[in-house]
Amino acid sequence: SLDPEQRARIRERYERFRALPPEEQARIREGYRWFRKLPPERREALRERWRSMTPEQRRNLIEHRRRLGERWRKMSPAERDAARQRLREGRGRSSAR
Repeated sequence: SLDPEQRARIRERYERFRALPPEEQARIREGYRWFRKLPPERREALRERWRSMTPEQRRNLIEHRRRLGERWRKMSPAERDAARQRLREGRGRSSAR
């Protein structure tokens, strides 16, 4: 059973989540599903990496991922396929230019 402090923290996070726009809630759910599909050792490695980051580094990463997501959503299916192929080949966006 959870102690009252843990319950309060969970409740607060739940309320913050419910206050988000539906699009943001969907984005968070998708990220959670992606994370849960990872092998356990990869999930733990990502958790450790997150824990080792400063709050500023975390904010920068979140902002960077948000911008990438916006760019991805604007791409056509063909552009997305090309981007996936570049990633598989180990080339970044700048290499394709």
